[in-house]
Amino acid sequence: MWGVSRDRFLQALNAEGVFAVAYVNDANYRFSPESKPLEAGGPIHLRTIFQERNLYGKGCPFQCPHVEHPPVYRRGDLPVSEAIAERARPHRRAEGLTAMDEVRFDRMVPSAIRARRDACNLAYLPVGSLEWHGPHMPFGTDYMTVTHLAEAAARRFGGIVFPPIFYGDVRYHLQECRLEWRQTYVREMDVPEAYAEAFPLQNEDGSYGYGCPTQPDDGPLPDEALPFSLAEQSRFFEQFIARTLLTIHLYGFRRILLLPGHGPNPGYCRAAEEVYRANVARRTAFGPPAKTLTWFYIEAAKEAEPLLKNHWIHADKWEGSITMVAAPGTVHPELLPEDRGTLAPAYLGHPYLTETDGYNPEYRSVWYSFDALDPRNGTSEEYGRVQVEAILKELAEVVAGLMARG
Repeated sequence: MWGVSRDRFLQALNAEGVFAVAYVNDANYRFSPESKPLEAGGPIHLRTIFQERNLYGKGCPFQCPHVEHPPVYRRGDLPVSEAIAERARPHRRAEGLTAMDEVRFDRMVPSAIRARRDACNLAYLPVGSLEWHGPHMPFGTDYMTVTHLAEAAARRFGGIVFPPIFYGDVRYHLQECRLEWRQTYVREMDVPEAYAEAFPLQNEDGSYGYGCPTQPDDGPLPDEALPFSLAEQSRFFEQFIARTLLTIHLYGFRRILLLPGHGPNPGYCRAAEEVYRANVARRTAFGPPAKTLTWFYIEAAKEAEPLLKNHWIHADKWEGSITMVAAPGTVHPELLPEDRGTLAPAYLGHPYLTETDGYNPEYRSVWYSFDALDPRNGTSEEYGRVQVEAILKELAEVVAGLMARG
């Protein structure tokens, strides 16, 4: 129809109650070879399924046995199409259009939310943290990874992604608060040591461990005291997640999938599910609680990367590679020490190693695994994409199971 954009037409259909999306979604983008994000309305050959050559989920038809030279689509290959798309962008922005296949709740208008929610009544809630991951990885790693997984899942399987939680978590459980990495963190960030010791991940006697003692106050206690103890911070975080679940409930979602991205967070998410359900029961006007499920992606990845079964991980090759996929341009392995005799900062922790003593001899049987997952040993986007696809394969079954719950 001349003079009517595709998105305007889709918007009209959905406003009439007819669910419609574009066959090749505007949301199906990856970053271009120049690492610049592509706007909605870009040419088809620069979209995710063509850039990743993954049209049917198994690489076909680009990587079938009879394909001798798999095609590669680059910016500049189709200059006419790219020029037309470029001319259309100001028009789309002027219209204030939202692509009907946008999956991020905070960027969607009510009609788009209703249409997508009616098609698949499922909300994703990424739960991460802001945490030091050494000199080579971003502080937002733990929320960016699960947000990427949530958005990829929503585009493939349906549903809407809510903004991630990354404030309010328990500081005692952050890598910069670990006794075994505290000195390195303080030097790297150039902050007072007292900041890293404020909520210490150590034992009461000052030894390596998980006692998490509360440091004594030396000033007056205010009327509105912030949560300083481990128990207080844990309760605050659980309630914060539970309140977010209630918020999602009140937007009409009947199933909520929580995706924790930080090691201690699955426990807090599951506790928050119980708090949410108990509080929904306080008012009949809320109706029944939504079906909720907490799913930890690192557990699901252990089949694709068996080394993850040997020990917990942090700031390693696997996590760094996943982050390269989730947030291109944010991981910099070249900033790590070249000397392999020097530990990679923020990598692992007690009881596996310390920043001063190196690997713990008691775990010599898995030193090979420590070496294999060292972030200097092959952190790459290619490896990360293989792992992300394996995770999404598991996530597809999780989504199907949650949707099947009555």
